[in-house]
Amino acid sequence: MNLTHAMLSVNLALLKCYVGVVFIISLVWQCGFLTAALGCPYSIRDAGFIVRDPAPYRLTVFVNDRTPSKKQLAQWLMQAADDYLCDSNVEVEVVNLDQQPSHEANPHLDSPARENLPTALLLSPQDDAISLPGLGPDMASKEAVQEVVRSIVVSPKREELTAHIVTHWCVVVLVRGADAVENPRVAQAVTAAKNAVLGTTTEMGQKIANAPYIITLSPGDAAERVLMWSVGLEPGNTAQARVAVLFGMGRRIGPVLSADKISKAILVDTFLLLGRNCTCTMDPRWLLGPATPLVWGEDLQRQVYDELGFDPNSPAVAATLGGVWTSLDTAGSQGGDGGPDAGSTEDRFALPASPGYIEFSVAPQETEAPGATRTDSAPPTIEQRSLRVVLGLILALVLIVLGGSVILLLRRSRTA
Repeated sequence: MNLTHAMLSVNLALLKCYVGVVFIISLVWQCGFLTAALGCPYSIRDAGFIVRDPAPYRLTVFVNDRTPSKKQLAQWLMQAADDYLCDSNVEVEVVNLDQQPSHEANPHLDSPARENLPTALLLSPQDDAISLPGLGPDMASKEAVQEVVRSIVVSPKREELTAHIVTHWCVVVLVRGADAVENPRVAQAVTAAKNAVLGTTTEMGQKIANAPYIITLSPGDAAERVLMWSVGLEPGNTAQARVAVLFGMGRRIGPVLSADKISKAILVDTFLLLGRNCTCTMDPRWLLGPATPLVWGEDLQRQVYDELGFDPNSPAVAATLGGVWTSLDTAGSQGGDGGPDAGSTEDRFALPASPGYIEFSVAPQETEAPGATRTDSAPPTIEQRSLRVVLGLILALVLIVLGGSVILLLRRSRTA
């Protein structure tokens, strides 16, 4: 009878323990979802490889009913887009001014350009525009269209940018000014800031193993006109040197800095800001700067996965980030380049410290990035590491409960 009573007591004890385990597991699981809702395992630098603009750049070629070769132009444009714009953030269109007089891109076309069709404009996601040379009544040809399209996403400095923006912490684009005395001081400040953050561990535990990479430009470099325009470095005050810090897929963080606002301290703060948790952010205009037109092909996608340990094209990754960042549309509507007015911002330039939540509108691809197939040699993703921690905790709890139950059973047996 005593043995039966002991066994019944043990069973009740086991039942209570298992109920406790189930409750704890449920609590841990809910906490995991709460963390996903309120927090994010990614830094601001990580987020730069995940977020997408709500709209791409648009190459708009204008024609009218009298434009020579207008039918061939559309065919040449589509062929050039297939050749150069795959995996890019640029789309193309042909607008016939006689048939589409109220098209949204028409206000960007000035009167001289309307008299010299065909002509091409590049429109940014923030509705800024830049004219592209190379087309005209006597210049329209398949080769001319190919070169115009190619110039939007291909240039020597953008090849340099894509070669370093994944492996290095970020890329500093420095445009020299006319002041021969000021240029060396600015270059020295950028170099000093770069060296100061090398080897630093950020609040997210990321070590800056490769310092920011520096790209230097001349303001009159025609081949880099689209690059400078897209990130706010053109036209500006060409007398002064200017700096833009790019991260992720060629996106600018913070405002463009002119020479009189550039210092080692302010650049160090900007570099370290990239290492903060993306939930501890501030004014969206600080982070949601414009991204330059780039081709982000399979090699770069694979390189991002290998470098960061997660697939930025994964819907799960995008959903995690999407829970804590606000839409790019909101920030984009506050300024022409998606950021605050450059002049006023430079006058009161200071890194905001108060945390807040902003969201990015993420539009992940349905399939994972090419080359991002998991292999035994691939590093574990952040999600996989988190799952391992949770499973390890659950296993530890189960072992503790079972061990306690065995001890309780032995004690009951001895007393019986």
